[in-house]
Amino acid sequence: MSACAPKCPEHLSGAPAALWADTVATFELEAHQLALLEAGCDAYARMIHARSTVLEVGPIMLDGKGTPKAHPAVVIERDSRLAMARLLRELGLDIPVPDARPNRRGGSKW
Repeated sequence: MSACAPKCPEHLSGAPAALWADTVATFELEAHQLALLEAGCDAYARMIHARSTVLEVGPIMLDGKGTPKAHPAVVIERDSRLAMARLLRELGLDIPVPDARPNRRGGSKW
């Protein structure tokens, strides 16, 4: 591990900044991995912001005709959650876990 961890991007704060700090303190990352980490932290920040909006105003809104629709923040939260998970997975820093998927019905494990 290097003696000096890369500085957290200035636009990150709160939980995304903590994720950055914990990750760079634990792992020595190359430039392309730092770019993935930053993008993952950005997605995390968007997810948190969208989630707070959903909690504040609710997941359903009425369109101009009075028809219930999903609030746009619901989509932003979902998309950001998926992006964060994919970007962080791309870093390859996860601890390997055994395949925990259930067996197919009527089939064998092998």
